[in-house]
Amino acid sequence: MKPVSRLWVSLAICVACLGSWARAALPLPESNNVMFVPWTGEFSAPAPAEVSSQEADDPSAPRVGPRIATDKTDYQPGETARLTGAGFPANAVVMLRIAHAEGDAEDGSGHTPWEVVTDGNGAFEDFWYVNPDDSEGSLFLFTADAATAPEYHAEMLFTDASVQIIRNVTDAGWYDAGGFHDASNKNYISGLQQVSQFGFLRWHNFFVFNLAGISGTVTSATLQAVNPSGFGPAGTFTLFDVSTPIGTLSASNSGQVGIFNDLGSGNVYGSSFINPTSVSPISVPLSSQGIIAVQARLGQLIAFGGDFPPAANTNFIFGSSFGSGSNVQLVLQVQQADTTQITNVSGTGTYGGTATFQARLTSAGSPLIGRLISFTRNGAGVGGAGTNGSGIATLPVSLAGVNAGTYPTGVGASFAGDTNFLASSGSGPLTILKATPTISITGAGTFAYDGQPHGVTGTVNGVGGVSLGSPAITYENLSNGNISSSAPVTPGTYQVH
Repeated sequence: MKPVSRLWVSLAICVACLGSWARAALPLPESNNVMFVPWTGEFSAPAPAEVSSQEADDPSAPRVGPRIATDKTDYQPGETARLTGAGFPANAVVMLRIAHAEGDAEDGSGHTPWEVVTDGNGAFEDFWYVNPDDSEGSLFLFTADAATAPEYHAEMLFTDASVQIIRNVTDAGWYDAGGFHDASNKNYISGLQQVSQFGFLRWHNFFVFNLAGISGTVTSATLQAVNPSGFGPAGTFTLFDVSTPIGTLSASNSGQVGIFNDLGSGNVYGSSFINPTSVSPISVPLSSQGIIAVQARLGQLIAFGGDFPPAANTNFIFGSSFGSGSNVQLVLQVQQADTTQITNVSGTGTYGGTATFQARLTSAGSPLIGRLISFTRNGAGVGGAGTNGSGIATLPVSLAGVNAGTYPTGVGASFAGDTNFLASSGSGPLTILKATPTISITGAGTFAYDGQPHGVTGTVNGVGGVSLGSPAITYENLSNGNISSSAPVTPGTYQVH
């Protein structure tokens, strides 16, 4: 056994130290640092249509944990979703459920959990009807749990169409149980290993990604990492949140036991059962809590801590790893907001009264229903209204203080945007018609002829009773049609104008 032990010590030093080993000057053979050929490929995009399950074809293939998929990322109400899964126990009952991810009350049908049975390779296929009663515009959480083995759990979100975005790791490394970290060593081993004169060392690892320039709604996220070597029994690798500032995390440190503990505790962002420990790459789907964390960090840096709890004296994954480039990647599915258009903006009313403002909101030619449109009158905000079934919003707006006339861009309309749709705005004409004044006449009546003129007086009032002065008055003799501005004296019947 001694020759084997010496051989293992040589390997043990290597798997944790690809890069520089700053803790001690160990006399390692040169070959130890080139024992594993660096992986230089890139992860291919996982097919959204179906779980790609090696074990379905080859029961002896490495197990990489449970995972599930839908055949599409976007469904129209009334369609049927195809659900697939793999990596579960063989011939086992798996409980499936599809629920609203936002935690809304399940008003529609189809959200009661149901059971499927996996085949001899731990895979399943089933179907789910996208019921029109509550599916439009919804974000759904699809979960699968082995009934008798709770560690077999998988979940994913599906919603409107999304795009895939892949980010290479910005930084990676490990902390040992004593809180030691060498910033120049990009190895990201996790687990327990015997290392020469140091004895058994326990490691937690970390990964940092830059999410700058990403916008939209993250519907799924998976961390994928090359695993050049692993040793010992199968186990679960878990990702955690990191409360340590990233600048502190990435720096060289010694005695920072708190950081070591931070990387292996806290909120669980995802996990994957690794069997065997030599499987590569290792893929860890993020949980809904992990996806929410990624969403909150869009445009910024995000860090994940990792722990592979050992089940034996020597039990680790990610030996001889090097955390740069495409060796570690965060694969995101992001629902990017659709563009919108505001058209048919206008407003018409009468001076001193109200005008009806309106605008239509669409996306790709289709009306958007129930969205708030905010209106302005000559640049000043006047309120908002929701769009109807045709995408049209209407709002009565006071015209007080605005003179009659046509204002080419007097009506402004804007949509602030939401998770699924981008903001947009537009403007259109405001037409204010002149109001009709009120003319009051006094002095009219029937008079006996006395040779004296009998005239009338009048007043003109505008909106709100505002006096506009006296009207010009004429008298029309209805017997001969003569019109005069002088009060009549001659007997007859006269029409006042």
